[in-house]
Amino acid sequence: MATTSAQEAYELRPAPTTGEPQLSAAKNMAAESSSLRNSTHSSLTVREPILVHLKRNLYPLLIFIFYCTLALLAWTFSCILSQRPLRGGGSYTEPGKRDYLDDIQKRYDNNEKYIRAAQVLRSIVTLLTIPVTSAICSMAAVAYMQGGTGNGRRSLSLGQLMALADQGWISPRTWSRILDNGAKVASLPFFVALALTLIGSTAVILQDSLITTSSILGRTGNPGQYLGSLVDIPILFADTDSRDMIGYDVYQLRSLLESSSKYDAQPNMWVEKTPSPAPGALSEEPTYYYSEVPADFNTGVYRAAQFAPRINSTAKYNEISAEEFDCRNETENGGFYAAYGTYGSRYPSQGYAFIACMPGDQRTSPWKPTRDRQDISESLYLNISDIGGHTQYFRATMQTSLGYFELPSAGNNNTVGPLLAKDPFQKDSPQFTKKGGLKPRDGVWGTNTTFPGNETLITVRNKPPLLTLALALFGPKSYIDSRTQHTAAYVDTRPAWLDDNTRRPGTQLCVGLRPFDIYLEKGCVRDYDTLATSDGDQDTIFFSWNSIFTEQGFRSRVFQDALGMGAALANRIWIERSIDKRQYDLRTLRIFHDEGIKTVKVDIVGGNVGIIFGSVLFGCYLLALTGLVAYTCVVKTWAGELGSEVMVKVGASYAQQLTGVEGKRVYDVLSGCVGDAKPDNGIGRLEMGARTGLSGSRKYENF
Repeated sequence: MATTSAQEAYELRPAPTTGEPQLSAAKNMAAESSSLRNSTHSSLTVREPILVHLKRNLYPLLIFIFYCTLALLAWTFSCILSQRPLRGGGSYTEPGKRDYLDDIQKRYDNNEKYIRAAQVLRSIVTLLTIPVTSAICSMAAVAYMQGGTGNGRRSLSLGQLMALADQGWISPRTWSRILDNGAKVASLPFFVALALTLIGSTAVILQDSLITTSSILGRTGNPGQYLGSLVDIPILFADTDSRDMIGYDVYQLRSLLESSSKYDAQPNMWVEKTPSPAPGALSEEPTYYYSEVPADFNTGVYRAAQFAPRINSTAKYNEISAEEFDCRNETENGGFYAAYGTYGSRYPSQGYAFIACMPGDQRTSPWKPTRDRQDISESLYLNISDIGGHTQYFRATMQTSLGYFELPSAGNNNTVGPLLAKDPFQKDSPQFTKKGGLKPRDGVWGTNTTFPGNETLITVRNKPPLLTLALALFGPKSYIDSRTQHTAAYVDTRPAWLDDNTRRPGTQLCVGLRPFDIYLEKGCVRDYDTLATSDGDQDTIFFSWNSIFTEQGFRSRVFQDALGMGAALANRIWIERSIDKRQYDLRTLRIFHDEGIKTVKVDIVGGNVGIIFGSVLFGCYLLALTGLVAYTCVVKTWAGELGSEVMVKVGASYAQQLTGVEGKRVYDVLSGCVGDAKPDNGIGRLEMGARTGLSGSRKYENF
C-alpha cells in the first residue's frame, strides 16, 4: 500500500490554469511527490528524468522549398508558354533566328511536351496545396503553444489545442462547431491556418481556371511566301505606254453587262460584315467591295500587318420631280449627255424619247494619286418620255470609296480591317518591290489627263464607276446607240414565220443580248422578235428594254441592285486593267503570308491582366506561408509537430482531470500550453499549464 501510494504521489500532476483551490491542491501534490522522491525511507525506485533539448525544426522549410519550386515552375512555365515556345526563342508569330536546318515542326512538338509537363505540375501543386499548408500550420502550432511568460502567456485551452491537433481548419464538422461556440474551439493559430488554407486553395483553383489551351498556327519563319504583282493606287496614275488600253474599260464593261448574272462567282468580292441589329430593327445590308486579293484571303501568322487596296460603290435609284432633273448644257461644260428616241413605226404607242446625262465636268477624273481614303459621289439623270407625252425623271446616285484595308490574320483575330482613313504603310514597307525605280512613298507618279469635248469622255483615264457605266449603257456604239441608228441592220429578213415552206417550226433562237437582261433574268432577244414581218420589231425590243429604267416598287429595287453590280464590274476593270498584267514593273505591291504550322499554346484568360492577377493572388499566399515557415524555423520547439505523440503526452498529463465527473467540460478550463514548471532551477521541467514559457537555451525534463 505504501508503494502504491508513493507511485500515485510520484505521478506528474499538471498545474491547473484557473481556480485557487485547484492550484493549492496541485502545489500540495507536487510537494508531496517531491518529499517522497527525496525521502531515505521510501521504497520507490526513482528513475533519472529524460532531458529534452529544444531544437529548430527545418522540416517545414524543406517542404516549403519543394512546394514553392513546383508551384513557381508550373505558373512560370504556363505564363511563358502563353507568350512563346519555351525553347528556341521568338514567339508563336515570330520564330526568331534559327538555322535553316532547324526543324520548326520538331520545335513545336517539343513545346507541346512542355505544355503537358506544365499541366502535370499544376495538378501536383493543386493536390499538395492543402496537405502542405496543414503540415506547416501543425508545426507552427507547436511553437505557438510553448510561447509567452506570466501575464503574457498565450491563451490556449485544451479544447482549442485538440482542434489544432485534429487539423480542424479543413473539417466542415469543426466549422459547424465554431458557429455554435467558436471561442471554445477556435484560436488565433486556428484562424491563421484556416485563412491560409482558403487563400491557397482559391489561388491554385483560380490559376487553373485562368489557364486553357488552344490550337493555333505557329509561324514557320519562311519569309519567301507572298502574293505579288498587285496594283498600288498611286501607280494607276503613272504615265505609261499602254495607250492601247485607253477606252478598254468601257467596251469590256459593255460585254460583261450583257453576259453577267447574279449567280456568277465573285472570287475577289469581299463582304464587310455588319453587327447584328437590335431586336425589331431593320438589318443593314452588308457592304461589298472589290480587291485584287482573293476574298477571305488570310495572311496567317505573318508577323506584320498586311494592307491591300479596296474599292466599293453603293447605288441608289429613285424617281424624282422635273425640278430635280439637274442637266444643263452638259456638252459645253464637259458633262455626259445622250439622247435617243423612236416613233413606233409598227406600234406608235411604243415610241419613246430617252435622255441620259451627268452634270459637271467629267473630263477630269475625281480620283487622286494618294493612299489616303477617297470618297466621291456621282449622279446620273434619266428623262424618259412616251409617245403620249408622259415624262418620268429618275436619278441614279453612286457613292464610291477607295483606299486600303488590313487583311485578316492571326494577329488581328482573323478579322477584316475597315477602310483606313490614312496611308497605312511605313516608309520602307517590305510590301513594295523595288522594280521600276519607283519609291513606295512618292506622292504622285503622274497626273490625270484632260480631254476636251463630250465625245471624247471615253478617253478619260481613271474614270469613276458611274461614268464608265453611263458610257457603256448610253455612250457611242452602245446597245441603244447602235440599234437606234442602224435599226435595219438588226432585222431578220427571212420570210414570215407563217410560211410553212420556209419557216423553222417552233424556232426561239437567241440572236442577241441586251445589258442587264441576264442579271434581271429577262432572257435574250429571240429571232422571233426580230422578224420584219412578225408581231414585234426593233421598237418593241427597245420599249421592252427601256422598261427596266421605269419600273416601280420591288422591280425598281432590283434594278438598283443591277446598277450596283455594274459599278462593281467597272471598279474591277479599272483596278485590274489600268495597268497591263504584262507591266510587272508597275505592279509593285505584294502581300506576305505564312500559313503556319498547327500546334498548341497556353492561353491565360485576360492576357497580361490575368497573369498579373494570378501572380498577385498566389504571391500573397506564398508570402504568408513564408512568414509562417520562418516563424516555425526560428523558434526552437520541444516537439516536431502537433500530432498524436504530443496529444498522448498531453492526455497523460491531464489523466486525473480527464477521468473526473466533469467530463468534456474541463476542455475549456485546462490549459493547452506547455511551459516550464521549474523556471528557477538549472534544468526546467515540461509541464502543461506552467506559466513560464520555454526557452531555447535551457534543458528540460520531459513529461
